[in-house]
Amino acid sequence: MNTIKSQCILVTGSARSGKSEWAERIALSFEQQGLQVTYVATL
Repeated sequence: MNTIKSQCILVTGSARSGKSEWAERIALSFEQQGLQVTYVATL
């Protein structure tokens, strides 16, 4: 039996606080570690 471990990270904060920049850096870091990343952003 294969076990898949997943993780969800929710980033919140005020407008122009750097949420998107931080989330994109973290997503890139995870991808560089060979992890599968799904990035969802809203306007």
